[in-house]
Amino acid sequence: MFGIGWSEFIIIFVIGIIIIGPDELPNALRNLGKFIRKLKKMSNSFNDALDDVVMESEMEEITKQANSKFEEQIKENVEKETSKKK
Repeated sequence: MFGIGWSEFIIIFVIGIIIIGPDELPNALRNLGKFIRKLKKMSNSFNDALDDVVMESEMEEITKQANSKFEEQIKENVEKETSKKK
């Protein structure tokens, strides 16, 4: 988790007890947990929106390629039919 070992985690916890106080530390940790949860939700939402944009652009590219292939085949078929009639 973030490259923090147990010794660093204990130091942060002790500093938190000194600065915040033992009475308010559970509330502070709870609020920190809520904040991190909201941050994760926002991050996931952003990633989902970004994935949608990428997928949409990929679909547009695939559609363009398919349409150009389809148009080429139609032109070839029209040319074959016109050459047969002559």
